[in-house]
Amino acid sequence: MAEESLKAKSAANEQLRLQALQAQEELDRKNTAYQEAVKKESALNEDSGFLRQQMEALLEERARMTERIALLERENKFLLGERDILCRQLELEKGEVDHAGTELTLTKALEARLVDEKRRRSESEALLAHEQHEVDVLRGVIQSLTTRHADREAAWEEREASLVRSLEAASLASLYNHPAPALEPHMLQAGAALLQSKESIIQRAWPAELDETDEVESQERRPLRRHPSKPKTPRATALARNRPPVPTEDSARHFHSLGHSSPGAHSCTGGDSMGSVTCAPSAACSVTYTSMAKPELVQKGLEEGVLVAETLPRAFAELAC
Repeated sequence: MAEESLKAKSAANEQLRLQALQAQEELDRKNTAYQEAVKKESALNEDSGFLRQQMEALLEERARMTERIALLERENKFLLGERDILCRQLELEKGEVDHAGTELTLTKALEARLVDEKRRRSESEALLAHEQHEVDVLRGVIQSLTTRHADREAAWEEREASLVRSLEAASLASLYNHPAPALEPHMLQAGAALLQSKESIIQRAWPAELDETDEVESQERRPLRRHPSKPKTPRATALARNRPPVPTEDSARHFHSLGHSSPGAHSCTGGDSMGSVTCAPSAACSVTYTSMAKPELVQKGLEEGVLVAETLPRAFAELAC
């Protein structure tokens, strides 16, 4: 009985040991599977993070591509608009631009137009260079003519000054060396005519200077009115100095008494504002003397008139040459 119970206990222990071994093996397998599952889970977590990063990168790239596509669409529309404008400028039809081959394309038309424009530009540049050369030549001619005119003007002013000095010297010499003779009315008229011709010649030669001289004389006749006047040029000063003074009634009577041998038979009326004196030798005739106040002035006018009539034409001819 004891042996049978011992054998039964031994068999039970062996069975329990086998079950324990099986349970241990099962536990080991579960631990191994759990570790593998943990490893897989960690790997999956890593893969999911990488995939998440890749997904975010793809989304950003997609957004950039969307913006790029929109920009390209806008540029494409702009280029299409420029192409339409270019087609209208080149006067091309839409079929000629869309279909390549035997028909003229936009590129060929543009090349032809560019060649034509380049040729026109070269022609325009050549014409512009020619015009610029002509402008430079004309500028040089104008400068030379201006210099020549200035030289002639300076020479003319020098001749004019010398002529005025010679006229003054001749007038002073005639006044000092030759006493004033008794002049006849026809001599007075001849002197007045010569003076008028002299004034007309000077008026044609220097109209601006004579106007300035008249203004200077009008200001000298009104000494009480003080106001600024134009500066005197040497030419205007010389002309003003060379002009005879305005006659008065006393000077006219003195001239009449010196110029006629029978003062009792003549009568003089006073000078007006223009300096004219009327001499009536008798009741039947009257002679008007203009701008003549004294016999020495008449003699001076005669000599100056003759000298001007001889000198001015030659001076004008030299100046014209």
